[in-house]
Amino acid sequence: VVYYGSLPAGSVAPGVYSVTGTNGAAVSLSAKITVGSPIQIQTPFPPGTVISSSQPLTIRWTGGDPDSLVRVALGASSATGGSTSSYAYAHATDGSLTMTPVCTVGGALSPPVCGFGIPASSKASMSVTVLPDPSKTPTITVPGVTGPVSLGWSYAYGFRDLVLQ
Repeated sequence: VVYYGSLPAGSVAPGVYSVTGTNGAAVSLSAKITVGSPIQIQTPFPPGTVISSSQPLTIRWTGGDPDSLVRVALGASSATGGSTSSYAYAHATDGSLTMTPVCTVGGALSPPVCGFGIPASSKASMSVTVLPDPSKTPTITVPGVTGPVSLGWSYAYGFRDLVLQ
């Protein structure tokens, strides 16, 4: 079970927060969560940016902290309304992530075909999300809950109206 809520930009700053539940409720909760630093994306992706399916895609950023990951998801929408995505992770302190397309070997009369595992689209998008590294996220016990509970956070940056060809 996941409970979440989105907050307006600037609502939460990096630091330690206390999370508590109402005493006497079915489940009481008292824990602390450390929210990591956001990143500043250095690679611009304005609407209309063309992303080649035959070239590596590199996203660069500054900031972040050692206990955070950056997830880059490249997505494409089809004319029928479906969508697919491909994603990769890096440590926030790496400062960049490169997604490399996979190419099939062409024959004598056909060139190699490359891609990120998603179809070409004039309605592509990319999301860059900063989140805690699950291997470093502590779990807490909550009375009345049979399994461990983990608290999380994320910063998300979205780029829409990209062209994947």
